Amino acid sequence: MVLATNPLLESFGNAKTLRNNNSSRFGKYLQLHFNAQGEPVGADITNYLLEKTRVTGQITNERNFHIFYQFTKGASQTYRQQFGIQTPETYAYTSRSKCFDVDGIDDLAEYQDTLNAMKIIGLNQAEQDEIFRMLAAILWTGNIQFQEDQEGYAAITDQSVVDFLAYLLEVTPEQLVKSITIRILTPRNGEVIESPANPAQAIATRDALAKAIYNNLFDWIVNRVNQSLKAKQASKNAIGILDIYGFEIFEKNTFEQLCINYVNEKLQQIFIQLTLKTEQEEYAREQIQWTPIKYFDNKIVCDLIESTRPPGVFSAMKDATKTAHADPAACDRTFMQSVNSMSNPHLTPRQGSFIIKHYAGDVSYTVDGITDKNKDLLVKYLGLQENVRIRRAGFAYRQSFEKFVDRFFLLSPATSYAGEYTWTGSYEAAVKQIFKDTSIPKEEWQMGVTKAFIKSPETLFALEHMRDRYWHNMATRIQRMWRAYLAYRAESATRIQRFWRKKRTGAEYLHLRDHGHQLLGGRKERRRMSLLGSRRFLGDYMGLNASTGPGAQIRNAVGLGGNEKAVFSCRGEILEAKFGRSSKPSPRTIVVTNSKFYIIAQMLVNGQPQITVERAVPLGAIKGVSASNAQDDWFSLLIGSPQEADPLLNCVLKTELFTQMQRVMPGGFNLQIAEAIQYAKKPGKMQQVKVLKDSQQSVDFYKSGAIHTRAGESPQSRSRPTPKGKPVPPRPITRGKLIRPGGPNGRPARNQPTTARKPQPRPVPTPAAVVVPAAASTARPVPSFAHPAAQQTQAAVHAPLPSHTRNTSATSSRGPPPPPPAPPAKAKVIAKVLYDFDGQKENELSIKAGDIIEIVQKENNGWWLGKSGGQQAWVPAAYVEEMAQEPAPRAPPPPPAKRPAAGRKPAALSAQQPRDSVISNGASGSDNSRSNTPTPSLGNSLADALLARKNAMQKKQEDDDW
Repeated sequence: MVLATNPLLESFGNAKTLRNNNSSRFGKYLQLHFNAQGEPVGADITNYLLEKTRVTGQITNERNFHIFYQFTKGASQTYRQQFGIQTPETYAYTSRSKCFDVDGIDDLAEYQDTLNAMKIIGLNQAEQDEIFRMLAAILWTGNIQFQEDQEGYAAITDQSVVDFLAYLLEVTPEQLVKSITIRILTPRNGEVIESPANPAQAIATRDALAKAIYNNLFDWIVNRVNQSLKAKQASKNAIGILDIYGFEIFEKNTFEQLCINYVNEKLQQIFIQLTLKTEQEEYAREQIQWTPIKYFDNKIVCDLIESTRPPGVFSAMKDATKTAHADPAACDRTFMQSVNSMSNPHLTPRQGSFIIKHYAGDVSYTVDGITDKNKDLLVKYLGLQENVRIRRAGFAYRQSFEKFVDRFFLLSPATSYAGEYTWTGSYEAAVKQIFKDTSIPKEEWQMGVTKAFIKSPETLFALEHMRDRYWHNMATRIQRMWRAYLAYRAESATRIQRFWRKKRTGAEYLHLRDHGHQLLGGRKERRRMSLLGSRRFLGDYMGLNASTGPGAQIRNAVGLGGNEKAVFSCRGEILEAKFGRSSKPSPRTIVVTNSKFYIIAQMLVNGQPQITVERAVPLGAIKGVSASNAQDDWFSLLIGSPQEADPLLNCVLKTELFTQMQRVMPGGFNLQIAEAIQYAKKPGKMQQVKVLKDSQQSVDFYKSGAIHTRAGESPQSRSRPTPKGKPVPPRPITRGKLIRPGGPNGRPARNQPTTARKPQPRPVPTPAAVVVPAAASTARPVPSFAHPAAQQTQAAVHAPLPSHTRNTSATSSRGPPPPPPAPPAKAKVIAKVLYDFDGQKENELSIKAGDIIEIVQKENNGWWLGKSGGQQAWVPAAYVEEMAQEPAPRAPPPPPAKRPAAGRKPAALSAQQPRDSVISNGASGSDNSRSNTPTPSLGNSLADALLARKNAMQKKQEDDDW
């Protein structure tokens, strides 16, 4: 099976080069699996580094991939008609090199081998048709030509080619033209910009489309090959065979050879390092003298190609592509200028080319067109990042912190928001945060000094997949929230409707129940159960109006018409007369429709249940209904038929039955209530059924022409109020997975604090024994303007005891204390500018190094709001440095209170009066003189004394008013 797949992979992956007519233009890693007995049980192939650029261009005397020449020469007549296949000279992608035939290669015979290989691996005819349809689409894509219109943009030269290619790709011509001639730019802010392309850009897009189709087609074929080679049993051992490019040195070496030779340089470097490391560990383990091995360290060559500081070849090529992306020739000149400025002993610039001294020899690379190939974003350096697939040992991927964060910062909500980079910490911390938020196991990655290391390629591919799915996930999240909102709105409307239907339906049944009270008119005793507040007149208790169930079986058995609707159905009894025996009740089903009164019997006939209509009385033939004034459930239908007796029935829901009959017999319902029930026991012979009341009877029964019952509730009784249900809290709208509380994933929203704010402790008054410093006494309480009642209560609390006497000296008549001092002004935050910054937007402030600016506001997104020269705008936080400010001088303490003037000493206090230690500002000695030194019994402050005095004066004025 493995050998059978070779013709298929060689036809799609091999091509003619100058040195090899069947050169493999892709890398292949073949892994053979064996069972415990050493027998091969399966295999799998991993492909990488496919030379996609060969699809769109080849040098002279080289060819495209073999399959294109096999297909154009050996295609069947059906394919030629469906896909427009012609000779290879017709297509631009197969005729540029002017090489159509190769010695020793029979394209027609190998085309048949390719078809046979497709059948062996299990490709059906439909899959083969789709493969060749894509090959035809690639060939016709190369025939699309462009010309420059009046505005300098690309215009299609031959519209018929576009129409046929759109037919092959199963898209509209307008969509195809737009995808090639309109460039879609998506900056980091998420805005989509459409820009017309010039002819050079349109050609690059056209070629990129062809290469992408062929690359995906090749990957799909390899995947189908792996399905056919998959092991059918457990694999115990495996052998891996690696087949990759060797060093390539042609007459004209360009971008492809640079990438291939770079990969070989990296592999050579890794091989040497791993070999020396293994030998060194073995020598140390064996404790022998270690002799250093001299070897050429090609790290300097690798740095020349891949380094960013100083810029290497790839970095210079990237900068040149960004600088002059619209003109390929200008890109090449810019790149060549950068190469000329490089200083490296292994690099020699020449006119229009440069030479790199590889470990395998010197290679001269042509600059012409090299940057144009680098612009193919689908190539991504010919998959050089996938060289991690080759390195099966150690850490397969390594990247500097800055580059890693720049590529994967979208995967962490802590480092990005809405596609923007928001992290303000170091790149190393950002890398750790990204690994944490993506749930990568710790054993799969490690942090170096300047780089992040990933162990397995699957982990890297998972990160790349998450990055590719980021915007798709964002759109899905928006759609999910919108659908949740629609579901929330629909659920809210459903709950409102459900509540309204419940209230409306319940009100209808209650109205019908109250109408039953009016129908009886206080003439009949009521049963206690009939007066329950939860009683509802539902009508069809047997479910005859339902489409399924026992009620539907009864309806079908008796043959009720489709226009007959059951307004009442219930089980009951009929008084059945027996020949030679006394009458006895027999079970029946009572049904009232909008036209008839049915009495239905259910019996066993020959051991089988049978449902029959015993009597169907039109409602118009019923002259009246006779019932007693007791609480019994018996009544008779007064029909007056000359052939049949009147039925005497028993129904526990008699009041509801009468009410429903009156609804369907407007103006014709006659309810007769008396002490006895009258009915025609025989045609034309009326008889009365007496009702005997016995308080000892627990149930009603019929015996010997009389109904035995007990006294019931008063005839004037009404139904009790509807009992209130058990109070149940309303079901929140977040129940039932309808809307999650808080933000996405049930987490708190961004605009909500994650932790509850702690309540501020209320200030506790300083005890009287504590001495308040002078600085603390400067804060004066602000008088409160409370309600008069509250003021009276407060005055009553702070009023002095009756044994106290207040001083009436002139000091008490002084004006109010001075207002509290204004709060100190907030200190300005000053920062020094470290680097020049030119604002590109209106809300960005231009600054120069050495300037001093004021910082008004700080944000955590890396931008501060600065103010300079009367202008206020945003500046990058990394460009400024906050300057330490000297603390503001403390305000001087307030002047001490003035002593009372001579002759204005306070009135003497009685020796027996206790001192008011709560509101006095100083202690009184035995001679009633003030002490200059406060004691532990002094009041809190002068403010407390003034407040107490004010409350006392207010209390005194209120007493005078009374």
